[in-house]
Amino acid sequence: MEVKGKVYQILPAVTGTGANGNWIKQSIVIETTDQYPKKVCVTAWGKACDNLDTLSVGQPITAHVNLESREYGGKWYSEIKGWKFTHALSRLAHNESANIHDNQDDADNTLPF
Repeated sequence: MEVKGKVYQILPAVTGTGANGNWIKQSIVIETTDQYPKKVCVTAWGKACDNLDTLSVGQPITAHVNLESREYGGKWYSEIKGWKFTHALSRLAHNESANIHDNQDDADNTLPF
């Protein structure tokens, strides 16, 4: 599932230590671009947090997410877990590297021999 919109807020990273070792999580709030915009808080865990530090408020973003609910003490808690984030800077870097590669191919095709 995808959540598309713009970065509304970037929350600070939270770290800790559990039974399985150290962990890190960070949440961002995305404002959708629907007719009636909604704000959606998406939480990234572990390595999914790596590229969140390059984000800025107002930047377009697509978050690939999984929805999960758990019961604790007779109550249900839901979480939106982001596992991949695509934003304008990462797409731009990818496109620039692809253009450089394409230009090299064009240069090879124009050789006179």
